[in-house]
Amino acid sequence: MRLISRTDTPLAAGLVVGALVLFHQPLRFVLDWARNIEGDYHLDLVPALVILTAMFAFHELRKRRQSQAETMTAAAQAQQHLARTKELEALVAFGRTLASALDMQGLQYAVSKCLPGFTGERGMWVLVTRQGEWNVLAIDPVTEQELSREDLERTASIALLARKAEENAHGEGTVVESSLCFPLVVGTTVVGVMGVRQSPAGSQQSAVGSRPSEVALDGAARRALGVAASLLSIAVRNTALLVEIRDVSVHDPLTGCLNRKPGLEVLDAELRRARRSGQPLSVLMLDVDEFKQINDRYGHLCGDLVLGTIGRRLVQTLRGSDVKCRYGGDEFILICPDTPLQGAQQVANGIRKEIMAHPIEHNGQTLSATVSIGIASAEAGETDAKTIIHRADKALYCAKKAGRNRSIVASGPNGDIGPAPPIYLAHDLELTA
Repeated sequence: MRLISRTDTPLAAGLVVGALVLFHQPLRFVLDWARNIEGDYHLDLVPALVILTAMFAFHELRKRRQSQAETMTAAAQAQQHLARTKELEALVAFGRTLASALDMQGLQYAVSKCLPGFTGERGMWVLVTRQGEWNVLAIDPVTEQELSREDLERTASIALLARKAEENAHGEGTVVESSLCFPLVVGTTVVGVMGVRQSPAGSQQSAVGSRPSEVALDGAARRALGVAASLLSIAVRNTALLVEIRDVSVHDPLTGCLNRKPGLEVLDAELRRARRSGQPLSVLMLDVDEFKQINDRYGHLCGDLVLGTIGRRLVQTLRGSDVKCRYGGDEFILICPDTPLQGAQQVANGIRKEIMAHPIEHNGQTLSATVSIGIASAEAGETDAKTIIHRADKALYCAKKAGRNRSIVASGPNGDIGPAPPIYLAHDLELTA
């Protein structure tokens, strides 16, 4: 504890002067004694004592300044270590949040929650690329107002080009216009670009131009953002792979329709909904005519082409609420909510007309594929998916047996076959009786 502070300087000066006055006679006695010694022994004692006292005072002053400098250096190092610790904690928290993301919505939440801790008041944006197209993963409201989608995509493209020329573009980013850009790269695969605005959000506009005055980020902040960008790159890549695997498990990659298991789950849910609401529900079972002969004659690649083409025709023909499911092999199940039996017949005829109107080209040959369709409608209160599928399958079998390229309706709970609807002839695309 200091007895005298800086504010007590006049008091200290008064104490010194008072001490000199008080000890004036003793000091004179000491000085006289020193002069006697100098005369007796021929020594310059007083000048030597003055020099030693001055050197001692200078030495103590330098030690004090050195101690203060060391203290300040230690405090700065402590602050740096504290800042690094906080950065590491923020990076660990960011990594954990990213690891819990299972889809793009989860990534958006992780970025919006954790990334502002690295950017401060500066705006940020993240674009991810998939199949050659840019998609916005995250963007702050201010940047969204100031920069258009085209501006962000152009900035991201320039950043990727600059990455090849600058070695530190990934570690410390590269400045493109008003953003500090970090390419999101995993190995050699580019998955996106993260941008941090050089100016804090809402900063005042300069008088000369419309762009706000830029405040550059220091090296430590840029390196921390580079590490965060690396974590985000891996998370984006892993999430994309996870979504792709999940999509393959749900959708048939050849036809784009649902696979059998998720399709049956949707049918169960639609049957329960139809029972609660009292709305009609129809199921169509579709089969490609003589598909085995197509494989045997043209090869399995041609068969895959036929199935893929039919899957695309189903997507184009049916409503968005209608569910398309590849039941197995060349069989498809179509679930049509809020559709009565008569409407299902019109849907079936429209599907057959659409498929027949678009022949398939394979190795210079034209192949006209046709389909047979069995139609069944849910009975009042029916909730068993297997029962309605059995009725539609029975009607499909009858359509095959009756000559193919037609649709037949199963009426009644036992799957009895109703009167034959109008059919298409192979050589005529108009409806005939």
